[in-house]
Amino acid sequence: MLALEVKELKKVYKKPFSRKTLHALKEVNFSVSEGIIFGLIGPNGAGKTTTIKSILNLVKPTSGSILIFGNDFREKNVRRDIGYMPETEKYPAYLTGRQFINVFFNLSGGYTKGYHNRLNSWIEKTGLSNAIDNKILEYSRGMRKRLGFIQAILHKPKLLLLDEPIEGLDTIGKQVIIDTLKEYKEAGKSILINSHYLSEIEKICDHVAIIKQGKILMNFNPKNNLYVCSGYSLGISFEDKSLIKNISQLFPIKLEKPGLLFLMSDDEKLLNKLIHYLCDNGVSINRVEKIKNKLEEIYLSAIRDKEFSAHPN
Repeated sequence: MLALEVKELKKVYKKPFSRKTLHALKEVNFSVSEGIIFGLIGPNGAGKTTTIKSILNLVKPTSGSILIFGNDFREKNVRRDIGYMPETEKYPAYLTGRQFINVFFNLSGGYTKGYHNRLNSWIEKTGLSNAIDNKILEYSRGMRKRLGFIQAILHKPKLLLLDEPIEGLDTIGKQVIIDTLKEYKEAGKSILINSHYLSEIEKICDHVAIIKQGKILMNFNPKNNLYVCSGYSLGISFEDKSLIKNISQLFPIKLEKPGLLFLMSDDEKLLNKLIHYLCDNGVSINRVEKIKNKLEEIYLSAIRDKEFSAHPN
């Protein structure tokens, strides 16, 4: 069963005192399987937060459908299976961290058995032991982030929706969140992350969707060579400089720098043909390496391109 399925999701805002409209989401389609971490990435204003708020029914979609574990997202019972961490922590400053957690846990309708033990464990794990009984007014941005993460995960939801979960955290805080998400996934839970931290997304996500101007541009597995492998790098030495021009007429190559040739193809047969051609023409090859694009490179390429084709899940 899919943990989350978003189909043809649209959101159109009417601008006040004007006939103009803003299309925040344009037929957004994606799905999150059970037991995976799904990353939703895109520039500011791309529609990431609007998508998450639509799933939570905090924003009413103009059209489209959202299913959570096969049920309509508006059903009350569905809400118990969701944990949500917002990007901006607007928490009641007059409450202590512990009071805040208790209030939100009661609202979540979560599992009460072993609650206090779970809470104390999360307080210790996130490094809030010395601050949990202080008023939130005294908390730093990073401390509020950790507090928000506890309230999102404490009731043991099946689906976690995290909006910029590691923004504002120090290195240790980021690692705690990342390690926890990996453990949560291994326990069969599903996680949707909206984040600008592409290096962390690449490490932990099983699937990624790139969104821009309310439209999904790419939807792919970052560990799948079909999408991320860009070709082969060959270390070479040669004397005839005109040879590169001849090679470029026969193969999709470019000279990245002296002594480093790049084959822009994943085709091993084409690689073998290139190697034979180079050897036949007196070119020495000292290394061959398969190169994968980093997620950041794929992301930048996608959002800069004018023509897009969305890949199926």
